Amino acid sequence: MRIELNLSPAQSLRQRYLLYWAAPAGFLALLLLVRLALSMPASWREYRAARDAALQEQQHDGQLRQRAAAVERTLERPEYRETLREVQFINGLIEQKKLSLAELTAKVTALLPPQVRLTALALPDASGDPLIRLGIEGGSERDMEDFLTHLEDSPDFQDVTVMNQGFEQKGPNAAPVTINCSARYVGGRTHGR
Repeated sequence: MRIELNLSPAQSLRQRYLLYWAAPAGFLALLLLVRLALSMPASWREYRAARDAALQEQQHDGQLRQRAAAVERTLERPEYRETLREVQFINGLIEQKKLSLAELTAKVTALLPPQVRLTALALPDASGDPLIRLGIEGGSERDMEDFLTHLEDSPDFQDVTVMNQGFEQKGPNAAPVTINCSARYVGGRTHGR
């Protein structure tokens, strides 16, 4: 009598369907592999284009450095050395004299009381700190005094001098109070290197 024994355990549900799902999963993996293989040439072309552009930029940068070195060698020649020194001196002076008219106007108008307006702004002196001349018009002497106090207290202005003052007239035809003054503008300057 022959007895056959099967010592292997019974197949689980997962083992039974593993073979069924292996074929579609393998097919999807093959599709992804083909897609990757087809996209590689395009990616390689993009990489080469980026590498070539970087090499061109490096070459251009090298050419610019060579030109700059050639210009520096030219400027170091004895016949140009004095000119270079004068240009640097003049550029330094120009840097020290920079003055922003918009910034100056903003600073002056920030000092004006509500009933006072700026009627004139002039820069007649170019030596030293800029001397500015201001024409101011307001409704009362008190407003003018407030403006002059603000101007004198401001760190941007020095040496405030009243040059001319028109007094308030009483009556229906009263003219506004006017002041012409000057001050040295010391704020907003850009100093050379």
